[in-house]
Amino acid sequence: MLEELILLIVIFVLGWMASTAFHRWIFGKVIDRLGISREQLQSLADDLEEENDAPQDAAWPVKLELHNGTIYAYRKDTEEFIAQGNDKQSLLAAMLARFPTEDKFRISIIEGADLLDSVAEKPH
Repeated sequence: MLEELILLIVIFVLGWMASTAFHRWIFGKVIDRLGISREQLQSLADDLEEENDAPQDAAWPVKLELHNGTIYAYRKDTEEFIAQGNDKQSLLAAMLARFPTEDKFRISIIEGADLLDSVAEKPH
C-alpha cells in the first residue's frame, strides 16, 4: 500500500514537471512566432506588475434608507450624506450631480439595495 502511494506521488510529480516543461516550450514557440523578444516580454511583465501595484479606486460602501417615499444614500463607513432621490434614476442623477468632476465614482450598496426595486415597483 505504501509503495503504491509513493509510486502515485512520483508519477504525479513527474507528470507535473513534464507538463510544465511542455508549456514553457510551447509558450516560447508562440512568443518566437509572434516576433516578441525576451526584453519586450520582460518589459510587458514589468508594466503589468506596476499596474497591479497601483492603488485601485475603491468603491464607497453605501447604505440606503427610505423615508416618506424618498431614498437617502449615506456612506456606511462615515455616515456622510451622499444624495437623495425618489427612485433609482433620480438617486443616480443626484449622485452624479454631486460629484460632477469625478472621473470614476464607484459605490457598493451594502444595505438597502432592495429599496431601489421596491420603490421602482410602486405606481406613480
